[in-house]
Amino acid sequence: MVFCGGDTESAHAIKKVFTDFHAITGLSANEIKSTIIYGGGSEIEKVEFASVLNMAVSTPPITYLGIPLLASRLTRADCLPLVERMVKAVIAWAAQKLSYT
Repeated sequence: MVFCGGDTESAHAIKKVFTDFHAITGLSANEIKSTIIYGGGSEIEKVEFASVLNMAVSTPPITYLGIPLLASRLTRADCLPLVERMVKAVIAWAAQKLSYT
């Protein structure tokens, strides 16, 4: 996560940090998977900011590993998609790796 001001100068500064990071490490942000959550400002500012970084603008709640990133405490229902995926993975692993012979 990166936090900054909502102006285009900040967007250009972030873009430079991403470019420098890529030049040093060879790693880069995946612009397709990355989103911008813009808190306030006009629609024009959002579009300009997103175009500088070549990323989509999203609105909360966003999800990570299927779990919503919220400012409040997660409920059981919020965690259910991740738990279900983990259970499926364990069942598949057990069926493949464990034998009863």
